[in-house]
Amino acid sequence: MSESATALLIAKVEQLTADVQTLLQRVPSHERKWISPTELAQRANVSVRTVQNWRESGVIKPENFRPGGRSFEFHVRALDDIDARRG
Repeated sequence: MSESATALLIAKVEQLTADVQTLLQRVPSHERKWISPTELAQRANVSVRTVQNWRESGVIKPENFRPGGRSFEFHVRALDDIDARRG
């Protein structure tokens, strides 16, 4: 394969990668199973610190969160845990 063909192929792969990332960002969070603490807080209408407190105190069940990078990710079922707390 020539250098120009290789360069063209690399450019196309990079563009496809960028397109996929854009599409993933546009997927509504309600269709994803694992969401960030910020997304959970917004959906529960509370602060991120409240979400952290609920995780630490057991309001959010352990099976509904997991380590995710420097923070945690929450399964959308965590909203059910929060609703149960609110009664």
